[in-house]
Amino acid sequence: MSYAARRFRKPAVPTEADLAVLRRLVIRARRVANAPLDEKHRLRLQRTSDQARRAVLPIGHQSRLSAFVKLIALGQTWWRLSEADRRIRAAELAEYAGECDAALEAPSGPTRTRADIHG
Repeated sequence: MSYAARRFRKPAVPTEADLAVLRRLVIRARRVANAPLDEKHRLRLQRTSDQARRAVLPIGHQSRLSAFVKLIALGQTWWRLSEADRRIRAAELAEYAGECDAALEAPSGPTRTRADIHG
């Protein structure tokens, strides 16, 4: 596929399974942010981040600067951080989780309704 064709391709639409994985990632990221030194939550975050890496992100968040991409990247590298770094970056993890949660809870349908189209 040429560059021009890829540039105008429709973005992939996430399925309910993709959104469920992303919601689970947000929940686990918040748990880790509340207890950054807990080993059990740390491993679950890394495992869920690996699953979320393969999920389709919501439309409008499919870029490298998205909070989802940053949350997944931080979740995958969380196990390598030292205890001091985990304490420092816990606030960053909570911030990304909050942004992702707000994006997942946003309405996905039309924001404006027209009487002639939407009844």
